[in-house]
Amino acid sequence: MTDPTGQGVAPPSADVERLSLGEIEAICQKAARGAGLDWGLAEEAGFAARWLCARGIDGAAALLAVLEREDVGPAVLAEGVIRAQGLGVLSPVAVGTVLSDFAGLLPHRVTTGPVAQPVLVLPFLQGRREAASLAWDGGAVCVGADGALSGEVAALAAADLLHIEISASRLVGPEWSGTEPRIAACTLARLDALALRTTVPASDASRAGAGSAGDDND
Repeated sequence: MTDPTGQGVAPPSADVERLSLGEIEAICQKAARGAGLDWGLAEEAGFAARWLCARGIDGAAALLAVLEREDVGPAVLAEGVIRAQGLGVLSPVAVGTVLSDFAGLLPHRVTTGPVAQPVLVLPFLQGRREAASLAWDGGAVCVGADGALSGEVAALAAADLLHIEISASRLVGPEWSGTEPRIAACTLARLDALALRTTVPASDASRAGAGSAGDDND
């Protein structure tokens, strides 16, 4: 006799969460805002995390690693080189926005100072007229105009800090394919904690103003 309790799909592990891409983008955007990014950069951060997750790369964990660093600074562009303003390392979201905002003014080849979680730069390379290459000492990843990836994607996703070079390139090697990742529960909890910083703590004034000001009794 078949045991009905043994049928069907096994429940997900307690240490991972399956979220929709929209949910991933929303929590990452709120976490970025809670970490101190302005609304524009927070929206870009959420977009980048979603873009990576759609391609089987854990963009949420990569973004969390950036948001929890204390040495990440804004980007400054000068003579084809993107560097962090002051001491510290570059935010990949800041690098990405520079690449997007100045796309028509950038030289053929752009180099950067050390970038934290450089995989988060990839989403900002899509949409160009030709494929773009993100290269570092020992590897490269190409992004097609349609968002297709090829090259050492796994190696880039595992990198914590790299000097990178952006240039036009052709897609090389087999196209990357990956399943939508599940977000680790600990990652989600830490993103939630950052997102909660955007909420306003309750005060006596807010409590006094809560509820109806009138009398509902007839």
